[in-house]
Amino acid sequence: MAVEANGFMSKPWIKRPIVLLGLAFNAVYLFYYVSGGGADARPDIRTLRAPDVVASSLVSHGPRGTGPRTVYPAADLALINGEGGRRLLFSPSYSAQDGLPRRSQIVTLRFYSFSRTAHYSINRQLRIMADGREIWLDPEANYSVDAGVNGETVESLIDQMPLDYFAWAANSKVVKITVGPDVIELSPGQIEALRRMAWCADGVGCAP
Repeated sequence: MAVEANGFMSKPWIKRPIVLLGLAFNAVYLFYYVSGGGADARPDIRTLRAPDVVASSLVSHGPRGTGPRTVYPAADLALINGEGGRRLLFSPSYSAQDGLPRRSQIVTLRFYSFSRTAHYSINRQLRIMADGREIWLDPEANYSVDAGVNGETVESLIDQMPLDYFAWAANSKVVKITVGPDVIELSPGQIEALRRMAWCADGVGCAP
């Protein structure tokens, strides 16, 4: 008496051409993924640590009163400073209006790059992570490029976000900003500067 095979390969449908093709495709994909070909391993993506700053006296603003006042850092925040001859500056600002809720106020995020070559002409992503959570993502920020002095390339990326999201980041312990291919972790002093900016919306720490 013949014994019926019960193995997987003994099933009649396993020998159908479409099934064999699917198995072959899956095997190739698995090999590609395990070998690292399926990972996002772009070599230009790197995480940098922004230089620390002293947070005191970093926030400037216009006069208080019935009208709006512009709030901005007293000095641009250096995200990359001198690495490979590059500089990347962060200059956020917003117009604060007393009594206006944060969700109705908009922060303009400006990033300025100074280097010998363009770094953000293709990848213009802006992303903000606060304590491991993504709170802002713009896959393509407004971009411009111009020629600076001594052959320097000046690039700018500009975006806008609600003040309440900005305050969320400012009140976090770890803030990472992705600018194109660069991921920069803000220093404690820089986070404190952003926190003081957010306080100005409520009139806290903004002397006349």
